[in-house]
Amino acid sequence: MRSLSTTASLAFVAGYTPQPSVAGVGVRDYLNSVRQNQFREGTLPFDELRYCLLREAEQSLIMASNCYARGLEGLRAGSSFWSSVSFYYAAFFAIKTVMGTYGCWMGGPKSWIEVANGNSGSFLLQYRTAAYGTLRGSHKVTWDAYYDMVARLSAFLTSPEAVIAKTPVFNTKTWLIDARNDVNYYPQEALQAALDFDTSFDPQNVPNCFSGRLQTLLKVSQACVLFAKESALRVGLSTDVWQPLQSRADYVQQKVTDPQDPALAAYFAAEKVQLHF
Repeated sequence: MRSLSTTASLAFVAGYTPQPSVAGVGVRDYLNSVRQNQFREGTLPFDELRYCLLREAEQSLIMASNCYARGLEGLRAGSSFWSSVSFYYAAFFAIKTVMGTYGCWMGGPKSWIEVANGNSGSFLLQYRTAAYGTLRGSHKVTWDAYYDMVARLSAFLTSPEAVIAKTPVFNTKTWLIDARNDVNYYPQEALQAALDFDTSFDPQNVPNCFSGRLQTLLKVSQACVLFAKESALRVGLSTDVWQPLQSRADYVQQKVTDPQDPALAAYFAAEKVQLHF
């Protein structure tokens, strides 16, 4: 997948402007509505697509933060399998943010955007409907495209988080989605995760005590989220997805990381007794 350069991505994001004609429209719906494949800088369709693309990139960043937070909250034996799933999605949404800041998007094996001309002033984004690579499934093909994209940028992605996030886990592009599928769809794997948690957990050595798949998912998701954060801050990603709040930080604090409302905590306390049978 061809992307913008690290320099060109700065200009691409800096050109973001609100587009009332497509306010609130996602990339997929926009592409379905315009039915064209090339989007050239200096035209309204380009500005509309950039608006949709960067909004979705920031939405994905917020979703990555939420999934990472939920994964940390769920770190206990019985829900360690769901923490694994949450960490997977944190990484998945994080890489979608990174791709968006570089002018790329992946909607599925036959629905993706890459850069055809990366020169500032004459940017050209190409919407492709031919199959990307040989992998199938929207998640597998997204990881395939992402790893291809960052490989082209590898020399410029040098932070500790970027080094982890740009490298396929165990040299396997699909490792993360394969790991999620195991604990998400197979009860034996989910309950084994609980046994592994009990065996390895050491309150004096958090987070390094976790073993196996959980440890890998935790470390990779953390790296991907921080790499997405690094990428967003580097290019100054800021859209309208968190309005009417004052900032993305305010949105994440109020909607993601603040303590649960006391009424909801009380509801959980009342409901959980029904699970003890």
